[in-house]
Amino acid sequence: MFPNMQSGVTGAADADAVKPKTNKLASVILKNIFFILFTSFLIFKQLYNIYRNSQTIF
Repeated sequence: MFPNMQSGVTGAADADAVKPKTNKLASVILKNIFFILFTSFLIFKQLYNIYRNSQTIF
């Protein structure tokens, strides 16, 4: 990326640049998991309410 820099400096910069990306990826995956769990919980709640209401009707 920076050819005029020394190899040790670029190596350290690359190591530092990799860390936030992996943390960001992990946080995105966690957010997606929480979002999926939350939406599935809401869907199951709605289905349960429909099931309960259908029982009261019949």
